[in-house]
Amino acid sequence: MDKAEIIKILQSEDWTKADAIRAVASIDFSTSPDELNIRRNISSRFAGRELIERQNAQKAQKGVVTRKNNQIELLKREYQADIKQRDLQIARSKQQVIGADSPEQAQQIELMQQQYRLVIEQHDNQNQQLLARVKELEVDNRSLAKVNAELKKDNKSLKNIVDSIRLQIARDMKGILKNPDSDLRQAILKLFKSTQG
Repeated sequence: MDKAEIIKILQSEDWTKADAIRAVASIDFSTSPDELNIRRNISSRFAGRELIERQNAQKAQKGVVTRKNNQIELLKREYQADIKQRDLQIARSKQQVIGADSPEQAQQIELMQQQYRLVIEQHDNQNQQLLARVKELEVDNRSLAKVNAELKKDNKSLKNIVDSIRLQIARDMKGILKNPDSDLRQAILKLFKSTQG
């Protein structure tokens, strides 16, 4: 069995091409290993450390998603507080306009209205920036969720492959252990115990 064949087999079992290439990178194909030996090699090296690294990466992704969600919620609360403050400013301005009796008061009201318009424009600009940031965070959040789902799928596939390899090894060992040759039996028992973790 050659490298291309084993990569195709792994891809048919829902491995990504990159993962399959990494898994078989250190296997010496010049000795023409069979599929069982290749799978043993992959399970002893690739499954343990790689599986743990993938699980850690998945945990880190979940943490990033949680932080992004918290940032989005914070921005939404700030935006709502901004709107409430503007509504209060507008209500105060209306009350002041209604109470104007002299030209001086009307002038003061006009100045205050101009100031409020400037403040409202500033808040509008800030709100636009906040909305753009919220959209960016939502896009990031969706992409992180997608990556997280892919990692979960890869981890499940990897676990299934490791379980099938262990099952096959157990079956092979059971057949070999029925052999009455005690030296061979002892060596296989030792090998079997080491592969079962």
